[in-house]
Amino acid sequence: MVAFAFIARLISTTEMGLLTILSLVLAVAQLIAPLSLPSAIIRFVSEELVQGRTHSASGVVYQSTGISMIVSAVMATACFMFSSQLSAAFSAEPTIFQLVAVDILIAAGLTRTLANALVGAQRFREYSFVTIAYTAVRQALIITFLILFHDFSWLVYAWIVSDVVYVLMLIIPVLQTVGPPTFEFSVRRLLRFSLPLIPGDATTFAYSWYDRAVLLPYLSLANLGVYNVALTAFGVLSAIPGGIASALYPAYAEIQSIKGKAGLEDAVRGASRYVSFISIPVVLGLFATAKPALALFAGQQYEFGSTALQLITIFFAPTVLASTFRSLIVVLGRTAADSAATAASVASSLVAALLLLPDFGINGAAASRGVGMLVSFALTLALVRRRMRLSLDLEAFWKSLAASVGMVLVVSLAQYVFYSRLLLPVYIILGTCAYLAGIRLLRAIHANDVQLVKRFLGKRYEWPINLLAKILLTESSADKNA
Repeated sequence: MVAFAFIARLISTTEMGLLTILSLVLAVAQLIAPLSLPSAIIRFVSEELVQGRTHSASGVVYQSTGISMIVSAVMATACFMFSSQLSAAFSAEPTIFQLVAVDILIAAGLTRTLANALVGAQRFREYSFVTIAYTAVRQALIITFLILFHDFSWLVYAWIVSDVVYVLMLIIPVLQTVGPPTFEFSVRRLLRFSLPLIPGDATTFAYSWYDRAVLLPYLSLANLGVYNVALTAFGVLSAIPGGIASALYPAYAEIQSIKGKAGLEDAVRGASRYVSFISIPVVLGLFATAKPALALFAGQQYEFGSTALQLITIFFAPTVLASTFRSLIVVLGRTAADSAATAASVASSLVAALLLLPDFGINGAAASRGVGMLVSFALTLALVRRRMRLSLDLEAFWKSLAASVGMVLVVSLAQYVFYSRLLLPVYIILGTCAYLAGIRLLRAIHANDVQLVKRFLGKRYEWPINLLAKILLTESSADKNA
């Protein structure tokens, strides 16, 4: 995110739009080329290594890599051959799409298959080290090349160099794990497992990219670039409940196996309580500070995207509780229903986008994404309720929402009185104080909440927790059981 803030200042809004298109082209290649084989790699490498069949595990990795490389080569050739037409369509130099073709050849098939080989072998330390190093090298190269050469094409050169480095870093631990290439594993078995996964992967991809793809015929590259920055800022926000959902999934699976549905019902209620206190103020806080956040994060030329960012966040606010029960669909074995719900949300978003984009531009695209969120939330809620009794802590939800609305009013008033993007930290502190005051006034925090946090964080953080408890607890709530 820090690197993205630098990049946004080093290129124009039009070039940011072009960067969005190039990222879309590369994302399409990375979707198609592996043929969903990375998921098969995780499963079969794990199974074969557990059984001690290293040669067979090697066959899984290298057969999958070979297939992916063949598809990557076909896609790279097509991109290279049509680079002139693509460049003319998007007012770019032909060399840019030729360079993207080279990167497709390197990255589309190799990186995901090799990386998932480490995951399947449970070499998580090596996987984490290589991924972190790759991310650091990639962003550092992009910024360095843009500063030195002042030419957008060098951003794609940075992609190529960093992807070559990534592949080389991945090959070493993969060779150490599964040994030299063998081709003993059945290709038919691999494809029989992976090919049915492609529609689900395509649906997830469509949900991530549909709005930027649909915007192309309606808006300039500059407006597309502004919208991409707004979505990137929203991505930071949505990562919080997304991370919570990822953490809850294995916990729910364990609870299901030990206590059954009754245990899940209690766990969901407890999770919804703390998700309400964490996520809602963050979501509405970004809503209140969208304009200075974008201006300080990416530059004043992107302030135009603040309305789009606010629209996405206001739609997102009522759906944050979905992170507490979305993974239950998979835990309960309703994977097909989960895919259907995702497909329905994509379809509703696309219809809304086609209706709203001609008149409202990037704000229409933001609203269409919000429609998809609401549809996904409603369908997921209905699916879970068909399988089990769902009990959410609605008291915590409405109290957190009320305190957050008060926070929005305070921060909005402060910006009305005196606005400056440099005052964003002041607005954040002011909003935090307003939210905590609202939580205390509504007596939302109980003594048991404080004890739970103490047990979770340990003695090292006991002093700040006690201080926060004195601020949030009233005499009546101190003795109340959560």
